[in-house]
Parts: sequence; C-alpha cells; structure tokens
Amino acid sequence: MLRKFARNSKYSRGDSQISVTQLINSARIVALEYKHWDEIEQDISETLFALLGTAVHHILENSVEDNIIAEKRYFTFLNGWKISGQIDRQVVTPEGNIIEDWKVTSSWAVMSEKVNWENQLNAYAWLASSAGITVKQLKINAIIRDWSRQKVGIPGYPITAMHQIDIPLWNFAKQRAYLADRLSQHAIAVMEDPPLCTSEERWERPASHALQKIGAKRAWKIFATLEEAKLNLKNGMEIVSRPGVNIRCENFCRVKQFCDFGKTLGETNEEFDTKFD
Repeated sequence: MLRKFARNSKYSRGDSQISVTQLINSARIVALEYKHWDEIEQDISETLFALLGTAVHHILENSVEDNIIAEKRYFTFLNGWKISGQIDRQVVTPEGNIIEDWKVTSSWAVMSEKVNWENQLNAYAWLASSAGITVKQLKINAIIRDWSRQKVGIPGYPITAMHQIDIPLWNFAKQRAYLADRLSQHAIAVMEDPPLCTSEERWERPASHALQKIGAKRAWKIFATLEEAKLNLKNGMEIVSRPGVNIRCENFCRVKQFCDFGKTLGETNEEFDTKFD
C-alpha cells in the first residue's frame, strides 16, 4: 500500500514555475531534487507520515461548510515567476479570512520555534491578499503523532494530541519582500553548484558544553564554549561536550548523496558526549 501511495502521489503545483512549499525550502535542496529526481531513493517506510497527512487533507477537501474554503490553490506572478500555493483551509468571517494549515507532526516540532511555519503561512497570506482576499489571522492545526499523556506537565508540552498555534501575520510589504528574496535565492540555485544551505535550513545544532553533577543525566547549565564551561566548573561537577550537528542533513535530506557538504556527514541519531574533568 505504501509503495502504491509513493508512486501515485497527486501533489501538483499546477502550471506555476514554483510553489510556496518549494520557495520556503532550501534552494540547494530544490535544485538538487530537480537535477537528480530519477536517481533519488527513499525508504518506503518514510512515506507513512506523508500518507497520514494526505488522509487529513482528503478529509478537509471533502468537508463542506458554508463558511469554509478548503484546499484552494492560488496563482500569481512576482518578478517574472508564476507562484502557486494551496491553502488547506480558510474560515470566512466578516472581518476577513482565517488561514489554517494542518500538520501531522511531532511534539518536538510543536515545542520548537518553527520559523518555517511562519514563513509558509505568510506566503499563503500574500497569495490570498493578491487575489483580493482580506486575511485576518493565521493558524497551525497540529496533529501530534507521538503525543503521550504521560508527558503532559513538561514545560511547553502540548496538553492534547490536537494543538492549535497562532502564527504572527506580517504586513503585505514584508510578505512580498520575503518572497522576492526567496525567489532570488532559487534563481541563483539554478547554477551548477547551488549555494550551501543556511544553518537554519540545515537545522544546525551548534556545539555545546554542559556543566553537570558527576553521574547526573541533566545539565545544570549549558555553555557555548568550553572556556566558559571551565571557568564555571566546581567540585563534584563535570563538563559534557556535545559536537555540533546538522540534523536535517544527517538524517532527513534525500539529496544528501548528491551534495558535496552532505557527503562529508554521517548519520547522527544520538548525541556523542565527550567528558572533560
């Protein structure tokens, strides 16, 4: 079933040159996917969560309510590019539309600052505004696939498996400027050697140095440099240093084998600690 789903994905950006989903993505990744599309291999089990997401969108598309616009794709031009974006759900109110995007995601993603979600929804808002629609609010509706009742009470942990997040709404000028900048990055990436992904696009986690009691599992305090950690070292404590990692590159990038930077990395599924007395 998963194999059939992967082969018959119905995603389409219409006749646009680039979609919002591609625009907010790393220009390097998109360029390498275009170049190596027929060579990319993916573990079929990795499509499971995509299947769940598709099921959610199918339900949205087939739900009919008077004040709801579901799964509508908008098109417009910017700097010579035809852009498109499909908005999951719009709640129509007298003051303007509430744009909602539905995510099947992890509790870690919900607890983290997801700049990409803010970028995506504001890109949709710009498309809708360009079509003459007044946008009132932006929201993420997160279905948390790994939610656990036992973890409720941890700071920031969602209290239910369905969690709604308000997303800041930029003004029209800021939205347009963001999209124009992203278009320029993707235009550059058409080159033979696209620019390296930014640290944000690589989901970079910088090296850190944790100060903790000897034998303890949790850090008392974390420092950016080893020198700072050593200055604060006390009797009965130790420094646990963790190397920096590029989480997306090392575990989630499907064009890693075609990327000169990606080829230098292994997979990081756990943290490797180096202790300093």
